[in-house]
Amino acid sequence: MSAAKRWTTTHGLGEAASVTLLAPAQSVTATGPAVPLSVLFMGTVAVAAAAWGAAAPFAGPDFGFVADRSVAWQWSVTSACLGLGPGALALVASLLVVGVATRTSFARRAELWVLGLFVTVSGVWFVVGQYVWPVVYGARFIAPTAPTRFLWEEVAFAIGPGVVLACCGAAFMGRAVRRRPVVAARFPPAEPPAAVPESPAPGPPAAVPESPAPGPPAAPVAEPPAVWVPEPPATAQES
Repeated sequence: MSAAKRWTTTHGLGEAASVTLLAPAQSVTATGPAVPLSVLFMGTVAVAAAAWGAAAPFAGPDFGFVADRSVAWQWSVTSACLGLGPGALALVASLLVVGVATRTSFARRAELWVLGLFVTVSGVWFVVGQYVWPVVYGARFIAPTAPTRFLWEEVAFAIGPGVVLACCGAAFMGRAVRRRPVVAARFPPAEPPAAVPESPAPGPPAAVPESPAPGPPAAPVAEPPAVWVPEPPATAQES
């Protein structure tokens, strides 16, 4: 998975607001797996199913399961074409899927789709090959026995690994055709813009007080006449 592309936004945000954007992953390498852990788990299951499907026809007689012959580890064209061939193809493809799931720089989705296609085709051939082979080659893959035993051998050699591989391969292909991975990019809260004082609206100029009109000079105010007050006589001081 890759780091998210940083996008800028022009939307107004409050003081405590934060924004989380989903951006397409770019070329920056992250530290996690390239695909979800579910793909890694299914790849491991597919490896186990493919290994069993390839080895079961040859090792089955040792455990009481007989396919086209009763001798273990004996080569036959039927076991090679209906068990070893599709099992080996699915095994290699599943191992590559596991390797893809553990890489952090994985970006080629077409590679995962092709590997899923190989696993799916191998699983389908496991299921239908036992019915097509008598027509093509003239031999049966699983020898006829009692109905219950024949059912268990059919599930063990063909239907069981085939269904598991087909489901895993379809899941790989579905994961590959999904849209590009997205990761959440959280941006810090944006600071509100500083308040700008608004300029007053234009209007008519303020009125200027007019100077008084010129007229005759004001008459001087007459002062009252001064009044003389006699001083009191000085008193004789005692010796």
